[in-house]
Amino acid sequence: MTKRRGIPLILAGVICAACSMGPDLPEGLREKLEEALEHDTRAVEALPDRAAVYTQRAQRYYSLREYDKALEDCSTAIEKDPDFEHAYMLRGDVYMRQKKYHEALADFDKNLELEPDSKFCYSRRARCRSKLGKFALAVEDYSTAIEIHSEEGAWGESSITSVRLGRGCVSYRAGNLEAALEDCRQVCTAGGVYGPKFSCEWAEEIERELDTGTKGKHICMMPTCPTFVPRKLRLLFVYKYRLWFEPYP
Repeated sequence: MTKRRGIPLILAGVICAACSMGPDLPEGLREKLEEALEHDTRAVEALPDRAAVYTQRAQRYYSLREYDKALEDCSTAIEKDPDFEHAYMLRGDVYMRQKKYHEALADFDKNLELEPDSKFCYSRRARCRSKLGKFALAVEDYSTAIEIHSEEGAWGESSITSVRLGRGCVSYRAGNLEAALEDCRQVCTAGGVYGPKFSCEWAEEIERELDTGTKGKHICMMPTCPTFVPRKLRLLFVYKYRLWFEPYP
């Protein structure tokens, strides 16, 4: 890794770690979430047998980074309604944040058993499988998510781009450079935020590696960054330093 890229990569990692693990959310955001949490709690008290109200409050706890409480509410929702698929996906998200990848995988599996066309859960399970080193299975999940998107056309450009780059990165880590190159090229030719400033350079690095056998040192360096990190800050690293933040809900 060059010094030029090493410094911003470390800085980006520090920023993301601070935003995702720090004790304090931005003041205005915390106030809004806590106010919404009060409404959610009243809903739970009014409808104690409804799984949806527990899941809604769990989502609020998740946003507040109170993961143990979010986990408890998700589990309660599942007790109330074992077929409530969203509770499994959200609990899987919580387990991912706690780095309990096997537990997360089990919940994503259950969600897809109940909702087999959930492209959002396929992309989540792909990320989870990647964390467990199951790269081939992760590529399959990313591919399924892309296939469902192609049929429904329900995702925006940035979302499908994220999935393609995720698949490309996992393919690269699995040693399938040709597949990684294809995904990078598709994103590159599509343009947009992650086009010429990022994926095109990845494609060039992979082509060079295929030609010379020299490994590109900054391919697939993807510090996980929560989506509430300011977009302008994330794009600064994308444009200036060509770092790709792996989006995470």
